[in-house]
Amino acid sequence: MAFEHVYTVWDYYDGPRSGIAAYSGEPHHYDCEWNDAKSDYSETFILTPIDTETLTLAMEQELIWREWEAAFHLGSVPQSTHPGLPGSHPRYAELEATLKARISALLVPHKRANAVFRAKEGQADAPSGVLRELEVEWTDIGR
Repeated sequence: MAFEHVYTVWDYYDGPRSGIAAYSGEPHHYDCEWNDAKSDYSETFILTPIDTETLTLAMEQELIWREWEAAFHLGSVPQSTHPGLPGSHPRYAELEATLKARISALLVPHKRANAVFRAKEGQADAPSGVLRELEVEWTDIGR
Protein backbone atom coordinates (compact mmCIF):
# COMPACT_ATOMS: atom_id res chain seq x y z
CA MET A 1 0.00 0.00 0.00
CA ALA A 2 0.99 3.64 -0.33
CA PHE A 3 1.09 6.33 2.33
CA GLU A 4 -2.26 8.03 2.94
CA HIS A 5 -3.42 11.21 4.67
CA VAL A 6 -3.91 11.38 8.44
CA TYR A 7 -6.73 13.84 9.10
CA THR A 8 -6.60 13.89 12.91
CA VAL A 9 -4.66 12.51 15.85
CA TRP A 10 -6.92 12.38 18.89
CA ASP A 11 -4.67 10.33 21.15
CA TYR A 12 -0.90 10.23 21.03
CA TYR A 13 1.34 8.10 23.21
CA ASP A 14 4.65 7.04 21.67
CA GLY A 15 2.86 7.61 18.36
CA PRO A 16 -0.67 8.17 17.10
CA ARG A 17 -3.20 5.94 18.87
CA SER A 18 -6.56 7.17 17.59
CA GLY A 19 -8.05 9.64 15.16
CA ILE A 20 -9.14 9.73 11.54
CA ALA A 21 -7.06 8.75 8.52
CA ALA A 22 -7.56 7.63 4.96
CA TYR A 23 -7.60 3.92 4.28
CA SER A 24 -7.81 2.94 0.60
CA GLY A 25 -8.65 6.59 -0.08
CA GLU A 26 -11.67 6.72 2.26
CA PRO A 27 -11.86 8.28 5.75
CA HIS A 28 -11.74 5.81 8.63
CA HIS A 29 -11.60 6.07 12.39
CA TYR A 30 -8.44 4.34 13.61
CA ASP A 31 -7.96 3.08 17.14
CA CYS A 32 -4.92 1.23 18.45
CA GLU A 33 -5.73 -2.00 20.22
CA TRP A 34 -4.61 -2.48 23.80
CA ASN A 35 -2.57 -5.59 24.68
CA ASP A 36 -3.66 -6.70 28.16
CA ALA A 37 -0.85 -9.25 28.45
CA LYS A 38 1.80 -6.56 27.90
CA SER A 39 -0.18 -3.74 29.56
CA ASP A 40 0.70 -1.63 26.56
CA TYR A 41 -0.57 -0.67 23.14
CA SER A 42 -0.33 -3.33 20.46
CA GLU A 43 0.86 -2.78 16.93
CA THR A 44 -2.66 -3.33 15.60
CA PHE A 45 -5.24 -0.71 14.72
CA ILE A 46 -8.97 -1.15 14.23
CA LEU A 47 -10.20 0.75 11.15
CA THR A 48 -13.85 1.67 10.75
CA PRO A 49 -15.27 3.74 7.88
CA ILE A 50 -16.88 7.08 8.72
CA ASP A 51 -19.27 9.27 6.76
CA THR A 52 -18.55 12.66 5.20
CA GLU A 53 -20.41 14.57 7.91
CA THR A 54 -18.32 12.97 10.66
CA LEU A 55 -15.15 13.85 8.75
CA THR A 56 -16.33 17.45 8.34
CA LEU A 57 -16.98 17.77 12.08
CA ALA A 58 -13.62 16.21 12.89
CA MET A 59 -11.84 18.63 10.57
CA GLU A 60 -13.56 21.59 12.25
CA GLN A 61 -12.38 20.33 15.63
CA GLU A 62 -8.88 19.73 14.24
CA LEU A 63 -8.70 23.32 12.99
CA ILE A 64 -9.56 24.63 16.48
CA TRP A 65 -6.86 22.39 17.98
CA ARG A 66 -4.21 23.28 15.37
CA GLU A 67 -4.78 27.02 15.85
CA TRP A 68 -4.37 26.61 19.60
CA GLU A 69 -1.33 24.34 19.25
CA ALA A 70 0.52 26.80 16.99
CA ALA A 71 -0.32 29.77 19.27
CA PHE A 72 0.78 27.82 22.36
CA HIS A 73 4.14 26.79 20.88
CA LEU A 74 4.75 30.35 19.70
CA GLY A 75 4.15 31.54 23.28
CA SER A 76 1.00 33.50 22.42
CA VAL A 77 -1.34 31.65 24.81
CA PRO A 78 -0.80 29.75 28.08
CA GLN A 79 -1.38 26.01 28.44
CA SER A 80 -4.43 26.78 30.60
CA THR A 81 -6.30 27.76 27.40
CA HIS A 82 -6.00 24.18 26.04
CA PRO A 83 -7.58 22.82 23.79
CA GLY A 84 -8.64 25.95 21.91
CA LEU A 85 -8.05 29.64 21.69
CA PRO A 86 -10.18 31.76 24.03
CA GLY A 87 -13.77 31.75 22.83
CA SER A 88 -13.51 28.44 20.98
CA HIS A 89 -13.86 26.12 24.01
CA PRO A 90 -17.66 25.71 23.80
CA ARG A 91 -17.54 24.71 20.13
CA TYR A 92 -14.60 22.37 20.69
CA ALA A 93 -16.45 20.67 23.56
CA GLU A 94 -19.63 20.42 21.46
CA LEU A 95 -17.69 18.83 18.59
CA GLU A 96 -15.93 16.43 20.94
CA ALA A 97 -19.24 15.20 22.38
CA THR A 98 -20.79 14.84 18.93
CA LEU A 99 -17.77 12.99 17.54
CA LYS A 100 -17.60 10.61 20.51
CA ALA A 101 -21.28 9.75 20.01
CA ARG A 102 -20.84 9.24 16.26
CA ILE A 103 -17.73 7.07 16.67
CA SER A 104 -19.41 5.00 19.41
CA ALA A 105 -22.37 4.38 17.09
CA LEU A 106 -20.24 3.07 14.22
CA LEU A 107 -20.99 -0.40 12.95
CA VAL A 108 -18.68 -3.37 13.34
CA PRO A 109 -15.03 -2.47 12.68
CA HIS A 110 -14.05 -2.78 9.05
CA LYS A 111 -10.43 -3.91 9.17
CA ARG A 112 -7.45 -4.61 11.38
CA ALA A 113 -4.10 -3.30 10.22
CA ASN A 114 -0.62 -2.36 11.30
CA ALA A 115 0.52 1.18 10.63
CA VAL A 116 3.64 3.14 9.84
CA PHE A 117 3.15 6.85 10.53
CA ARG A 118 5.53 9.52 9.28
CA ALA A 119 5.60 13.30 9.02
CA LYS A 120 4.78 14.73 5.62
CA GLU A 121 7.64 16.51 3.92
CA GLY A 122 7.86 20.29 3.65
CA GLN A 123 6.96 21.31 7.20
CA ALA A 124 10.24 22.86 8.27
CA ASP A 125 8.55 26.22 8.97
CA ALA A 126 6.16 24.80 11.61
CA PRO A 127 6.83 26.06 15.14
CA SER A 128 8.99 23.83 17.33
CA GLY A 129 6.87 21.38 19.33
CA VAL A 130 3.90 21.39 16.94
CA LEU A 131 2.77 17.95 15.79
CA ARG A 132 3.58 17.77 12.11
CA GLU A 133 0.96 16.71 9.58
CA LEU A 134 1.22 12.97 9.18
CA GLU A 135 0.63 10.25 6.66
CA VAL A 136 0.22 6.55 7.26
CA GLU A 137 0.87 3.32 5.44
CA TRP A 138 -1.47 0.49 6.44
CA THR A 139 -0.72 -3.24 6.26
CA ASP A 140 -3.86 -5.36 6.47
CA ILE A 141 -3.87 -8.20 8.96
CA GLY A 142 -7.51 -9.31 8.69
CA ARG A 143 -10.78 -8.56 10.43
